Amino acid sequence: MNSIKYIDLFMKINELNKNQKLSSHELKLLQEKKFKKLLAHALTHSKFYKNYYGERGITIDKINEISLEDLPIIDKKIVMENYDDLICDQVLKRKDVEEFINNPSNVNKKYKNNYNVICSSGSSGEVGIFAYSLKEWNYIKALNIQRTSKSKLRLFSKIKVAFIGNVYGNYAGVSLTKELPKLFTKTIAVNINSPIGEIRSQVDKFQPEILTGYASGIFTLAQEQLKGNINIKPTKILCSGEVLNDHMRSEIKNAFGIEPINLYAASESLGMASECQEHNKLHLFTDLYKFEVVDKELKPVLPGNSGNLILTNLFNYTQPLIRYRMNDEVILDDNLCECGSPFPILKSISGRQDEFLWFEKSDATREFIHPSIIRGSYVDGVDKIKVIQTSMNSLLIKAISNGKEENIINNIKIKINEILQSKGLDKDVTFSVEIVSKLENDKKTGKYKLIVPFK
Repeated sequence: MNSIKYIDLFMKINELNKNQKLSSHELKLLQEKKFKKLLAHALTHSKFYKNYYGERGITIDKINEISLEDLPIIDKKIVMENYDDLICDQVLKRKDVEEFINNPSNVNKKYKNNYNVICSSGSSGEVGIFAYSLKEWNYIKALNIQRTSKSKLRLFSKIKVAFIGNVYGNYAGVSLTKELPKLFTKTIAVNINSPIGEIRSQVDKFQPEILTGYASGIFTLAQEQLKGNINIKPTKILCSGEVLNDHMRSEIKNAFGIEPINLYAASESLGMASECQEHNKLHLFTDLYKFEVVDKELKPVLPGNSGNLILTNLFNYTQPLIRYRMNDEVILDDNLCECGSPFPILKSISGRQDEFLWFEKSDATREFIHPSIIRGSYVDGVDKIKVIQTSMNSLLIKAISNGKEENIINNIKIKINEILQSKGLDKDVTFSVEIVSKLENDKKTGKYKLIVPFK
C-alpha cells in the first residue's frame, strides 16, 4: 500500500471516529445528505436507475422532493439481471467480471487492479456479484480497524491476526484480512474446508492475538481448545458470516476466557454492524448505511417487531444498492444502548441458519463441509443452486442455469469435486447434478434452503 492509500484510509478512520460522536439527530441529517448525493449519482450515471425510477416519475430534477420511501425496492435478482446497466462505471461488465471470478489465478486479486469484486450465493442460493472501488473498499477497511477490531496499531510489534473461513475465492473476509496494513499486522488465512487436523496445526503454530472468521469456524476451534487439541490465547475474537447463537458464544468464552464480538456483514454491504464490548449489543452503522424493516406488504414495522431488512449502502457509488432487499429477518430495538453509542441496536437476526454437511469416511472418521463453501462457490452459468444430502454419503445438486446444460453440469461437477477433494471425501462421497427450471422453498418454513442435510 503506497502513502496515498494510507492517507485515504486514515482519513476515513478519522471520519468514522467523528461520526460515532454525533447525536442520533445529527446522524439522520448526515444520512439524508448522503442519500441525496447517492441518488443524484445513480440517476446520472446508472442507466438502470434512470429508467427504473423514470418509469415511476422519479427524475433528477425532482430530487429535493424525493424521500427514500418513495423509491421501489430491488433485490439480488433485479440487480443481476440488469448488472451492466446498473453499474455506474462502464469498465465493469458482467460477462468479463464473471470470467475474472471464474479464473482460479485471480483469487485475491483486484479486477483491473482497481476493484474488489465479491461474489456470493448467500442463503438465497442466487448468485450475486458486488463491486467496490479502492476508495469504497477503504471505508470497509476503516470500519474493520476503527469499529470492529478496535485494535491499537503498533509500529514495532505486529499484531497477529488469524482468519478462519472460505479463503480460495473472491470473498470478503479473506480479502479484508489479507489487506490489513502489513506495517502493523501479520496475518494467516485458514481454510475452513481443510481437514480438521490441518486447521488445528496452522492455528496452534501461528498463536494469533486476534481470531476472526465464521462463527461456526471459531466455535469449532473452541471445541478443539476444550479437548486439549490446541492451546491458543487470543485477546480478541471477532465472529461474522453466520448467526452466533448462545451455545456457540458460551463455548467460545469457556475455551478462550473472553467474550466473542459478533459482527453483521454481507457481500452486498460489508461491516453493517458490530457488538459493543460493554453490553454485547449489535450497533448498526447508520452513518454509512440506511436501514429499513418492512413486513410482507412492504410496509414499515415498528421496533420490537420482526420484518425483512431493506438496505441502502450510502458509500458504494460503483454499484449503488438503493432500497435493496436482504434475505435476513431482523428486529430493531427502540432504545439506545447504555454504552452511549448513537447507533441503533439490532436486536436479532435470522435467516442465516444453513447447516453443516457431515459425512462418514472409510477410515471410520467423520468430516464436514462448511455451508459457507457452498454459499460462496461461484459456478459459471448457474443462476441459483440447492444442495441436497440424499443419504449419509451422497448428494444431489439442483441448479437453475442460464446457458448450455451440458457445459453447466460439467462446471458444477468440477466445483463439487474440488470441494470433496479438499476434504479428502472424493473417494467416499458420490453426487449427481440436475438442471431444473424452478427450486421450491421449504414447505414448513416457507423460506429457501440452500442446503438440505440428511436427517
